[in-house]
Amino acid sequence: MAFDPTKPVENTPLDAAEMRDQLNGLKSLQDAKASGVPNVQPLNIPFHDPPIASDFDPLIAKINELIAALQA
Repeated sequence: MAFDPTKPVENTPLDAAEMRDQLNGLKSLQDAKASGVPNVQPLNIPFHDPPIASDFDPLIAKINELIAALQA
């Protein structure tokens, strides 16, 4: 069962099956949301010592990739 934000209805007795369905629906939503993040590969770049401005370009690109994956 999909998550239904209208349940449980206020001032009704709790029902274990309904609550279980709600929690399973929320878990499904969370699992679907988290599935995009494993597609982001680890960042492995060398930095100059001391770092120069261009060292940060791949870092900025990776952060933007991660943000896009989290928003998907």
